[in-house]
Amino acid sequence: MHCETYLRQWVSHLLKQDCKSSHSWALDSIVCQQTVNRPSTDYQKIINRLSTDMFNISQNTLVQSEDPALLQAQRAAHVEDWARVIQWLQRSLPHLIQQASAVHLPDAPQAASFVQEWLRLLLEVLVSGEFQDRWEIAKLCAKLASEDAFNPAEIIAALMDWLQDSEAEFELRWFAARILGEFRTPAVLESLIRLIQTAPQPELVETTAIALSGFGTMAIAPLTALLEQEQTRLLAVKTLAQIRNTATLVPLLQVVQDPDSTIRAIAIEALGSFHDPRVPPVLIEGLHDRSSQVRRAAVVGLSFRADLLPTYDLVSLLQPLLWDIDDSVCVQTAIALGRLGNDAAATALSEVLCAPFTPNDLRLEAIRALGWIQSPLALQGLCQFFSLSLDQNPVSPRVYQEALVALGRLESPALQQTALKFLVNLLQSHHPAIEPTANKQAIALTLGQLGHRAAIDPLIELLADANPGVRFHAIAALQQIDAHLAHQKLAAIAQASNYPATLKAGVAIALQEWRQP
Repeated sequence: MHCETYLRQWVSHLLKQDCKSSHSWALDSIVCQQTVNRPSTDYQKIINRLSTDMFNISQNTLVQSEDPALLQAQRAAHVEDWARVIQWLQRSLPHLIQQASAVHLPDAPQAASFVQEWLRLLLEVLVSGEFQDRWEIAKLCAKLASEDAFNPAEIIAALMDWLQDSEAEFELRWFAARILGEFRTPAVLESLIRLIQTAPQPELVETTAIALSGFGTMAIAPLTALLEQEQTRLLAVKTLAQIRNTATLVPLLQVVQDPDSTIRAIAIEALGSFHDPRVPPVLIEGLHDRSSQVRRAAVVGLSFRADLLPTYDLVSLLQPLLWDIDDSVCVQTAIALGRLGNDAAATALSEVLCAPFTPNDLRLEAIRALGWIQSPLALQGLCQFFSLSLDQNPVSPRVYQEALVALGRLESPALQQTALKFLVNLLQSHHPAIEPTANKQAIALTLGQLGHRAAIDPLIELLADANPGVRFHAIAALQQIDAHLAHQKLAAIAQASNYPATLKAGVAIALQEWRQP
C-alpha cells in the first residue's frame, strides 16, 4: 500500500475526534514530522502505534453505541482479524443505513461518528486485508451503493485517492477501480475515464473498463470520444461492447473497418447482439475479413440470426468457412450451422463430417450440430459417417463415441426407430467403432435412452462381454427399457443349456445385480 497516503488519512481521522488525549496529539505530531522521507520499514511501527491509539479512542467514543457489532469489529481490527471485521460490519450494515439517514438531524449527534468509524474500518480492511477480504469488502460496497440513504462521498474520495496514486499497491488500485464502478456519479466517471487513459498496467485498465461499463449510457459519450485516440481506441471499444445498449450501435459501426483486427472483431461480436437492419451486412462482410478473429466473430453473430433465413441464404454464406484455413473458424461455423438447423445446414455438416482428412475436432462439432438438428437428413449424415473408408479417414474412437451418444438424443419416434436398427446392425458387425470399451458402453447407454423393446436382445448379448463396465451398462439399459420383460428373458436363459458359457456367466451376474422394481 502507499503508506504515506494511508497515514495521512488516519491522522486526519484522529484530529476529528472529540476526545483526543495528549498521547494522540503527540502521536499526530510524530507522524506529521516523520512521514516525509522516512524509510518504508518504519511505517509499520507508526501504523501499529496509531492502531493502538485509534482503538482506545474508538472504545471511549463508541462503547455506548446502540450497535455492539461495531465494537466487535473494532476489536477484531485491533488484532487484524479481517474476516471477523467483515462479519461484524455486515451485521451492523442495517444500523449504518439508519445512522446515515440521521447524520444531519440535530438530535442524533453520534450518527456522524458512527458512520465515520464504520467507514474507517471498511477502508482499513481494504488497505490491509488479503485478496479474499478485499473481495468481500467490494461486495459490501455494492450493497452500500444501492442504499439511497447512504452518502458515499467519503468512501469515493478515499477510493479515488488510491486509484490516482501511481505509487499505491496495484491490487488496491484494482479493487478501488472495481468498487468505484458501483458508485455511478459524474465525478467517478470522469476519474475512471482519466485512469483508462493513463494506467500502465493492462489488468488495471481492463478492470477500469469493466467498471465503466456499469455506468451504461452515461459512459457512451466519453468513451466515443476516446475512439478518436489511437492509444485508447481498443479499451474504449472493449468497454462499449460490454454496455450492450442500442446507443452504442453508432460508435461501434464507426470502427468495423479499423486497421486493428482486434478492434474489428470486438465491434462485430458486440454488434451481433443487436437486431438492427444495419448489422447483417456488417456481419456478412466480416465473413470475408482477412483476420480469422474477425471471421469467427462474424460467424458467431450470424449463428443467432435464424430470423434472417428468409432474407439471406446464410447456409451458403457460412458453408465455405467449414473449410477455412483457421480450424477455430471451421469449428465455430459447424456450431453456427447446427443452430440454424435446416436441411441445407444438415447437408453441409454431413459433407464436412464425411470428407477425407477432416480434423477430429471439426468432426466432433459437426456430429454435435447434426445431433441438435434432429432431422432425417441429419440422422442420415450420422449413419453415413460410420461407412467411411478407414484407409482414407482415420477416425478417433472419441469421435465415434460422440456420434453414438448423439443417436441417443433423438426425440422423434420415427428417427429413434431408424437409429435403433442402425445400432443393432452395428453391434452385429465388426466395425472398429464398437471395439473400444467406452464405445460399447455408449451403445448400451444409447439403446437404453431410445427405450425400445427391440433393443433388449442385443443388450442381453452384450452381457457376454469380458469387460465389467460394458456388462453393467447393458444391465442398466435393460432395466431402463422394460425391467420386467428383460428379467423374464434373463431368467429363461439362465435355465436353458444351449447358450454360450460367456453369455450365461454374464446373465448370472445380471440376475445377481438386478434391481427389483
